[in-house]
Amino acid sequence: MTNPAISMDINTLTWMQTGSNQQLDFAAEEWIVLPIELIARALSNICRYNGHTSRYYSVAEHSVHISNMVEPELALAALLHDASEAYVGDMPTGLKRFMGINFKDLEAKATQAVARGYGLSVEQLESPVIKLLDRRILGDEAQQLMPPHVFWDKFVTEYEPTGIELPCWTPEEANRRFLARFTELGGKQITN
Repeated sequence: MTNPAISMDINTLTWMQTGSNQQLDFAAEEWIVLPIELIARALSNICRYNGHTSRYYSVAEHSVHISNMVEPELALAALLHDASEAYVGDMPTGLKRFMGINFKDLEAKATQAVARGYGLSVEQLESPVIKLLDRRILGDEAQQLMPPHVFWDKFVTEYEPTGIELPCWTPEEANRRFLARFTELGGKQITN
């Protein structure tokens, strides 16, 4: 499924081949919807904090935990709240801010594709309830996975940690649990 409009010159490459053999054209106005199996696999293989943790801890595991903490009507959105990272990776917040608006635009395109593909709104994926839990769990993650730092001390004072014990699943276990949670919530891909 080669798109002739996509450059095959490595020096002008603006697309990536996905694990489902799709071509994700980063320059496209509307991005493709990745199958849930590919989102789960990608998020299971991406370690939070750019891998600077004491143990492997995936974006997929993080997402399952958030999904289990919210009310049922937000659980699917919580599970998929970081699904954009299957498209653009998990970049440290400081680096995202340093890169500026261009990265935010790419992240927004990925979030729109996830919302469109799985019958959610961008507002659901960016719910204040999910965002607050996302901040609170940072305290748990920092206390269990990161070396001590004054930033985390200040952060956990502002956002009370959830108190969850992080099991730090293997990528295979995170993938399995992410897909099981998606099925349990009745998730379905709406569009391609």
